Amino acid sequence: MATPPPPLTRREAREHDSHDTRHDHDYDDSQDHDQAPQSTNEQHTTDADAEAAAAKRAKAELIGRTAAIFIMPLIMVGMMITGYLGTMHSPSANDMPVVVAGSDSKAADIKFALDGAEPDALDVDTVEDAHTAREMVYDREASAAVVIEGDKATLYTAGGAGVQQQTTVTGLVMPALQEEGLDVATEDIASLPDNDPSGLGAMFLMTAIVMAGYLPFSVLRSNSPELLKFKRIVPILGAWAAVIAGLVWTVVCPILDIVDAKDTVPVLGIAWLGVFAISCMQLFITRIVGALGVIVGIFFLMVLGMPSSNLSYPVYTMPAFYRFTHEILPMPAIGEALRSVLYFDGAGVTEHLLVLAIGAVVGLLLTKAYDFISHRRNPDPKPLDVNIPSLHGGRRPDSKVWRYISLIVFPLAMVTMMLTFMLGAMGSPTPKDMPVTVVGSSTEQAKDTIADLEKSMGKNMFDFTATSDKEEARAQVEDRDEVAALVLPTQKNAEFGLIANEAGNNSAYQVVNRIFDQVASAQDMELDVDNVAPLPDRDKNGVVVMYIAMGWILAGFMVVIVGANANPWSRPLKRMIPLTAVYAPFMSLVVALIAGPITGAVDGHFA
Repeated sequence: MATPPPPLTRREAREHDSHDTRHDHDYDDSQDHDQAPQSTNEQHTTDADAEAAAAKRAKAELIGRTAAIFIMPLIMVGMMITGYLGTMHSPSANDMPVVVAGSDSKAADIKFALDGAEPDALDVDTVEDAHTAREMVYDREASAAVVIEGDKATLYTAGGAGVQQQTTVTGLVMPALQEEGLDVATEDIASLPDNDPSGLGAMFLMTAIVMAGYLPFSVLRSNSPELLKFKRIVPILGAWAAVIAGLVWTVVCPILDIVDAKDTVPVLGIAWLGVFAISCMQLFITRIVGALGVIVGIFFLMVLGMPSSNLSYPVYTMPAFYRFTHEILPMPAIGEALRSVLYFDGAGVTEHLLVLAIGAVVGLLLTKAYDFISHRRNPDPKPLDVNIPSLHGGRRPDSKVWRYISLIVFPLAMVTMMLTFMLGAMGSPTPKDMPVTVVGSSTEQAKDTIADLEKSMGKNMFDFTATSDKEEARAQVEDRDEVAALVLPTQKNAEFGLIANEAGNNSAYQVVNRIFDQVASAQDMELDVDNVAPLPDRDKNGVVVMYIAMGWILAGFMVVIVGANANPWSRPLKRMIPLTAVYAPFMSLVVALIAGPITGAVDGHFA
């Protein structure tokens, strides 16, 4: 079956009808003239050959567009899920830099102790004095610094450099220092602000800026190719970058209050340069690869960029290759520049801005060189066709303005949703009505304790339930009906107990551990944690389920989007349903194979 041509605009339809009328009139007039039978036969043969060739091309195009419905989602989902699961399902420290300062002999002893305790995880070095050690942490040249003064040690970290990095390095260094008999204190020399306690502001800003840089090119080549002319596209990209910079600042500063007003100019500058640099590089990729350039862009920007960014997980927990890409890719440069401004008063921002500026210049120069060579080879190129009829699924609008509007609506909506819904929901996470059971020797004792806890914590953080049945409380935690159960001290057991489920929700597990450990410490007691479902080593942070679900969801909506645009023939339900009925088990198997035998993130049969 031949695929129908893209729907015509109303103007094109009128011109086509007028042409057919003239053709019919000419044909009628021709009947009044005698024609040689041989000429008529030759004309019929030529017409038949042309129709056969056109039918063959249409059939090949239909096959190619139908194959694209499977191939493009397969490539994009395969790249992203393999990249994310392969690098982030079980991160472990590797040569994380730590510096030690103190007297020569004492510093050397601590360096030896740390090297022996974590030989592969830490890269320990000594420095001359405490000031140098702290400066290296603040400049992010070291993940932590240990300053020795007699029998006391101070462990310096920077929360602004990443909560995950701070937690990881503290967990590695602290036990070794305590085994040396040192009295250890900790100090955060660049703590995260109250309006961004998890440090997610820089990460979501970075992701939104990167998306804004490459998303327009996903349909620009097919929707409005006339805009890709160099003299036209460069000012458009500059204006687009300014629009996005203004949008992200409006959302994160006056609306969400994630960014302080004093950082307005730096954030606007980083956002503009980031979008412009990525767009310039994506422009060159589109010149080389065409409409499929977005896949190449996603590979370099997202698949390699996110593990290299040092914002989702410390780059020192990624394979060594990502430390190299951390220095040259635009996504890490944007993230680190934002981190420098938001959490370190601008320290170290210059080198990251330089990476973006070089990327923009190189992208433009390569594009200009490509255009120059192409023009010399073909001075009169054939104009590019608009081969996506309409982004809204109907007849292509007569006016180019509507085409341009449809071109920018999708990226603007994606960036806005990324910042408002995701950053707005996760930017400042605090417990809200988290269900926790309090187990006492009697229900009355548990209720009295709940009243005391609500008086000190407030009534909004936890939704407490009183009980005297420890086994029932444990069963509720195992079934994930309750996040945790706080077991009060008794005459037989003078410690606070906490029954929690790490695999049920790792973030909630960390929250209840931290808060109720503080409750126990206030009573000069220790918290005895009973983890009913520990996370396996292959999924230390409990993210595998999220990435697998993300892969299936991404595959699900991409097949419809690609099908609707690459092959309008597939839009009707009678064709789309059979296609998705085959596509769904196929992509389910693909994601399962990635999660299982390819990355080792899941153990067990894929079914």
